[in-house]
Amino acid sequence: MTGGTGRYDRRTVEGDIQNLPTIALVTPCYQNAHILEHAIRSVLDQDYSRLEYVVVDGGSDDGTAELLDKYRDRLHAVISEPDLGPHDAVNKGFALTTGTVMGWLNADDTLLPGSLLLVGTLFRDFPDVRWLTGAYTAIDAAGRPAVVQHPPRWTRRHLLSPRAGRWISQTSTFWRRDLWEEAGGTMGDIWGPERTFPHAFDFELWARFSRYAELQTVNAPIGCHRHVPGQQGGINRDAYLRYADEIRERERPRTTKDRLETLVADFSAPLGRYRLLTAESTVAGAMGAPPVIVFDLPTYTFRRRRRLETSRRLLRRFTRRSR
Repeated sequence: MTGGTGRYDRRTVEGDIQNLPTIALVTPCYQNAHILEHAIRSVLDQDYSRLEYVVVDGGSDDGTAELLDKYRDRLHAVISEPDLGPHDAVNKGFALTTGTVMGWLNADDTLLPGSLLLVGTLFRDFPDVRWLTGAYTAIDAAGRPAVVQHPPRWTRRHLLSPRAGRWISQTSTFWRRDLWEEAGGTMGDIWGPERTFPHAFDFELWARFSRYAELQTVNAPIGCHRHVPGQQGGINRDAYLRYADEIRERERPRTTKDRLETLVADFSAPLGRYRLLTAESTVAGAMGAPPVIVFDLPTYTFRRRRRLETSRRLLRRFTRRSR
């Protein structure tokens, strides 16, 4: 990507739709019949023509099978059999796809209108982008907006920093298949069957992706996390954080110089983004209008810039002494 400030305006995206990439999307589910249809409709109603949408059910007996029969002719594939959890279901779904862009949507989440067109357009027109994420957006059980957060800039060091206090929005994150394959081509079981990280498999995947490519941030709503009473994310939050800390420890650098650089990243984590991939008119973009993309170098206050320069000087001074 290029730095600086520039404008990218896709006014003719509909006319260019045949050149959009195929998106492989998987929804894992188990006993979610009461809410699964909202997720399915949020995907299919976008009419994104180059879509491989797979729903993987873990053997539900709550009416999920009947619901999937209703949409079977519009789905790329349906799997209904016991699995080892969401990460296993997502792996099974991806194995049935060939799309060059990948992502997954949990059964209790939803994609916003126009989001697949936005994702496809970005990956088509910015070939150096290997994975991207949008703004974290959440709704309540009734579908009412609950949380909208401005997305931060992500680096590997900030991702592995326990001080950063931020999480990548899985619902709004998509990546290229070649990155998936380079990072192992699987989710959750990369450490072996004895360490599957069942409650933090998404964070473990992000950590592996960050070894090979920088995560690009899009200041636009893509997907919404739905807060539902009793959902697994809330029940297993402590386990998730414990596993995330273990993943960080395995991934964090071992040399003294790299550890110091990580400390600098911890110190500067709140400073924001140096390069920002944003979208203007995000409401219009979410409703299906062609997005306007802006590459921006935001200016910081003198105090924040001085703080960053101080941390850089300390790093250079330590590096010279350690030689």
